[in-house]
Amino acid sequence: MEVLDNTVTVALSPNTNYTVRMIDQNDLEVIETTGTSSASGDLLIPLPTKYTKYDGWFALEVSRLGSIVYLDTVLSVRPYVNIDRIVEYMEGKVDEAQAIEYESIARKLINSIVGFEFTFVHKDIHVTGNGTDFVVTDDRILKVYSVTENNVTVWTDGEPFEYKPWVNLRGIVKNDVGINEHQNRSEYVISWYNRYGGSLFRNGWDYIFEVDAGWPVIPQDIQDATLLLINDIACGNNRYYNKYISGVRGPINITYFPQVIAGTGNLYVDNILSKYVLESIRAKVI
Repeated sequence: MEVLDNTVTVALSPNTNYTVRMIDQNDLEVIETTGTSSASGDLLIPLPTKYTKYDGWFALEVSRLGSIVYLDTVLSVRPYVNIDRIVEYMEGKVDEAQAIEYESIARKLINSIVGFEFTFVHKDIHVTGNGTDFVVTDDRILKVYSVTENNVTVWTDGEPFEYKPWVNLRGIVKNDVGINEHQNRSEYVISWYNRYGGSLFRNGWDYIFEVDAGWPVIPQDIQDATLLLINDIACGNNRYYNKYISGVRGPINITYFPQVIAGTGNLYVDNILSKYVLESIRAKVI
């Protein structure tokens, strides 16, 4: 299920005590709470406070006397466009419930086209060192909080390294050249990071980066694309299908370009999304 207001509602037996277990699928943190269902049987489960800042994905288990009575996957998500703005944009053609439904459809369609989600998460990234001074990741990393090397924390947020937060693994990095912190090598011309020492990320060693990754705000053009799709969905009218016509033979024999199936059906939206498609396969480095 998707949650927009940081509260999960589960229909169970009335006036009953339950144990709730949430397993975060980004960092595998386990949170256990208890709760009592209402007279109507609704069990209200508040999400951990971190989901007021981050999007979340976790497994939800509700048990009674040691037996699981409810199991589900919960997504704590930000809509790509605020629900109130959707209602205003549609000028009364949709109510709040319809706006929530159509936004979810439009968001999933956009994600399927670009190949990733515009989420903002706090997570652990597990990588294996490759014997160089960088590691490759698929994530759009915004901040590094800590670095663990072979289960030993070698850097945490707040240590005084100005340029790269993980550089105390082997030395410090300044102006794109390597300088060994403990040996006075700064007078030498250095042509690569590990000229005077081992690589930052040793080949075959295990590293864990605790990071913020993703998109802290939804890009404006993605918001615009979402509104266009919602309008198409709500009105049942993909007005730009005719832009995909490649040929007409007779009154009912019309040939479409493949994009009418592979894309969203709205040429304006497809053009907006096109610049984000490569983002899903472009390698990022730490």
